[in-house]
Amino acid sequence: EMLRSLVGSEMCIRDRKEAMRETYRTAYEAAKAERQSLIDSLGESGYKTVRDLLANNVKALYSTATKLYE
Repeated sequence: EMLRSLVGSEMCIRDRKEAMRETYRTAYEAAKAERQSLIDSLGESGYKTVRDLLANNVKALYSTATKLYE
């Protein structure tokens, strides 16, 4: 009985890992498609400009948050 329970637990862990992999794979593919859509509509240089602006905003937000919690 104990062995059967352990095997069942291992199967649940394995299945959960596979479900997580599939979720990440789906999210990655969606992000890749969204990136390509932005490049198609903005052009490569426009996309890079937006990407750089967002990166700078994230850096600024992180810096502000870090100072708030020091």
